[in-house]
This record gives sequence, C-alpha cells and structure tokens, in this order.
Amino acid sequence: MRGKTVPSLKFYFSSSDDGNSVAVRVFDVVSQVPEEKQAAMMDAMNRCNKKFRYVKFFMEEDKTLTASYDMPQEGANVGDVAFEILVRFMKIIDEAYPEFMKVLWG
Repeated sequence: MRGKTVPSLKFYFSSSDDGNSVAVRVFDVVSQVPEEKQAAMMDAMNRCNKKFRYVKFFMEEDKTLTASYDMPQEGANVGDVAFEILVRFMKIIDEAYPEFMKVLWG
C-alpha cells in the first residue's frame, strides 16, 4: 500500500482465535538507520509514540523502524475492524513518516 508521503509498505495482519484480537505490523518503515542518527531517530519515534494512541514505532535490532498496531476486538466483525485499522494505520504512518525523513535527510 502507498501513502501520500510513504513509499510502498506491506501490512501484516494476525488475529487470534481467542477473542479476535487484531495485530498489525509494518516492517521497514525506515530501513537501516545509520548509527550517528539513531539517537535522533529514537527521539522522533518517541514524539510520534506520544502523539498517536494506538500505533507504536520501534527500532529493530537490524536498525530498521517497525510500526505496530494492536487492538483487542471482541465480536464477529474482525474483518471490518481490520479494514478500519488499515485505513487509520496508513494515515498515522503518513503523518509520522516526514518526521523520520527529517532525521535521515534533514
């Protein structure tokens, strides 16, 4: 999926059988953050984590940024919820992505 500011991203959905919780992950939101920019990137991620309620950004061991969205969902409409999460998640990443690019290129 493409956003307004974000290049193509892959969304990975998982749902458990016990309660229909929905977890979504987007790997490589930003790839290979250089060592000298990792502290600034952590600051940018922390600002975004405070700003957005359900989405959390974190840095993997390979120094790539991952975004996660977890939502417990009770009931039978897990498909509808998953679609709503996709739409909201993409909007949030689109808003946060320029912050991360400022760190890399700014």
